[in-house]
Amino acid sequence: MDEEILVKKLKARDQKVFQDFVNEYKDKLFRLAMGFVHDSFLAEDIVQDVFVKLWQNIDSWELGNAKLSTWLYKVTVNHALNVVRSKKKTSNVVDISQFVRESDDGGIEIQIPDNEKNPHNKLENKELAGILRKAINTLPKKQRIAFVLRQYQNMSSKEIAEVMDLSVSNVDVIIHRAKKNLQKQILKLMK
Repeated sequence: MDEEILVKKLKARDQKVFQDFVNEYKDKLFRLAMGFVHDSFLAEDIVQDVFVKLWQNIDSWELGNAKLSTWLYKVTVNHALNVVRSKKKTSNVVDISQFVRESDDGGIEIQIPDNEKNPHNKLENKELAGILRKAINTLPKKQRIAFVLRQYQNMSSKEIAEVMDLSVSNVDVIIHRAKKNLQKQILKLMK
């Protein structure tokens, strides 16, 4: 559906269109939030809050400023970072759906294991998840945002640039630095 038509229908409080829109974006936003909070319950709360905010503020939405999806990603990132900041004061969040492995070229790879039936694999995966979570949390804010958008949302550099209000070349540099920093942190944490 054309964005102009979508926004008009949302402003008219068309609940079916809103539900279809939610269904289209909820999984994407959930994966994005998981990249920051590493907790499915918190991620679900963040996504719900983002859609509530959209529903409450759609009347003030102006076409041409940015795509509605870009706004959703920005709000999700900001909300997730706020949750992470508040949780740092009370506890560490756990559970991450993706894991890290060292690649043949010395870099890092994010992988989801196929089989966790073996208790040894389960323990190893949990340890790797903890290492990755700690490493991601040590990244500077811009690097963390760009890395999570790339790894958890599979966004292109252009899409990340829109969400972060940066140039594409700037995003590429930030992601490169994030990967290098992650590699150093992961190797350090694995020792």
